[in-house]
Amino acid sequence: MKIHFPLTGFNLSGGVRVITKLANGLVDRGHQVRITVPAYRSIPPFPLDGRVNLTVLGEDRTTRAAYTRLLVREAALWGDVLIATNFKTPHLIRRSIEKNGSSAKILYLIQGYEPYTQGTLFEGSVFRRWLHRRLALSSYAKADARAYVSNAIAEKVGIDSSPSLVHPGLDPSIFYPRHEKNEERKIRVGMIARPGRLKGSHLFLDAVSQVQEIHPKIRWVILRVGDLPFPPP
Repeated sequence: MKIHFPLTGFNLSGGVRVITKLANGLVDRGHQVRITVPAYRSIPPFPLDGRVNLTVLGEDRTTRAAYTRLLVREAALWGDVLIATNFKTPHLIRRSIEKNGSSAKILYLIQGYEPYTQGTLFEGSVFRRWLHRRLALSSYAKADARAYVSNAIAEKVGIDSSPSLVHPGLDPSIFYPRHEKNEERKIRVGMIARPGRLKGSHLFLDAVSQVQEIHPKIRWVILRVGDLPFPPP
């Protein structure tokens, strides 16, 4: 089967990591896989199997609007299944299918409830928040089928009575229990903290300040991305 991921670009995020892992796994199972990205965001931040066809559209100076037009023109020219991965791509892929008279199907891989994350929590003008929420709400019906990373997100979307779930897996070579002989070792709680409301880092840091006095043996391990205050020692 030919499986195509038309993306709006690579970035260093968990969502892109899931996409690259899926692409690698699909070629390993014998499928033909293509990922299409713009030239200005074309470098994979995570290892990508050499058998995955990485197609780059435009040039480094290509604007987002110009890339959108290129994606609409090119996306449906290759693939039996086109995978939408954010609230914009179902609209663009559907337009490409109609423009090219393609029989390809759209599968929407839904990793978050974007009417909330890209609408309500979006840090922009009132109009852009309204526009993002409207586009996100209407994106679900543009797909022929949807796959969700959790049942909670499927319930929020509220379209599929028996949703297809694709839970992101854990790499046991990275995530495994480490046994230490030090009996005085502290419990460690980790988080990747980002600025803004989306990831709730402010709530985590507030919890740290309250729990630290109650459970002094907890060690907080925080990877800061952006300008965030240090937690208490």
